[in-house]
Amino acid sequence: MQLAQMAGWKTVRSEPLKFEPGLAFPEGVVVRPYSSDATAGPNPRNRSEEENRNEVSSNRAADELVAFLNSYNWEASKALGWKQNIPPNTIKVTVGLKPLPYFQPPEIKRVKDQVRQIEQQLRQQEEKH
Repeated sequence: MQLAQMAGWKTVRSEPLKFEPGLAFPEGVVVRPYSSDATAGPNPRNRSEEENRNEVSSNRAADELVAFLNSYNWEASKALGWKQNIPPNTIKVTVGLKPLPYFQPPEIKRVKDQVRQIEQQLRQQEEKH
């Protein structure tokens, strides 16, 4: 928390995750960006320019945080953005259990490595443009 505050981020504490039988308890870090509710629900509407800017800004922050954590070998991923009481220009960070990669089948490890490589290539392409 102190590091985030030193970086100029506003931080808010939340309740600890509660385990509910039958539901998967999250592993690693999950970063969820703000998402406008404009296109959700029974009455979708066009997003305003401000809503678009807020989503882009939140997604960029989420991507950067995930890339930073992954670069230090943290298991981190970005969840799809959807309206979940996340204010504009905000990301929600959920820290779950430390993943146990030793018990993962080799196929899962390979797929995760491939996904990381693709994400890195996409980031490099974005930086060029």
